[in-house]
Amino acid sequence: MSKILVVDDDGNILQVVEAALLMAGHEVVAHSSGREAIKSAAAGKFDVVITDILMPDMDGMEMIRELRRTCPEVSIVAMSGGGRAKSDDYLAIARKLGAELILTKPFTPQELLNVVQTAAG
Repeated sequence: MSKILVVDDDGNILQVVEAALLMAGHEVVAHSSGREAIKSAAAGKFDVVITDILMPDMDGMEMIRELRRTCPEVSIVAMSGGGRAKSDDYLAIARKLGAELILTKPFTPQELLNVVQTAAG
């Protein structure tokens, strides 16, 4: 199974994603802060990073740019439910910055697991 870093400032989503991945047998590190997640990414090798796009302290776009610079081998999954713009707009930008896969909120546990399986390759 894969070692996965999950980042979302919404505690409920973070908890659900973490639980689904743990139940599928993955090793999971979860953070509600982009800055804390970057520290974890630098300290440990992850197969996949799943990051929300809209977060207060360090948004997903910044995270993707930093991960591409410091951990170029990690697979990145961007997720968003949108904000002032449609989630598709944010996710399209995330792809251009280096996210290989995207998840539009809300998503099912099976959609999450399918994306992780693809990302972990």
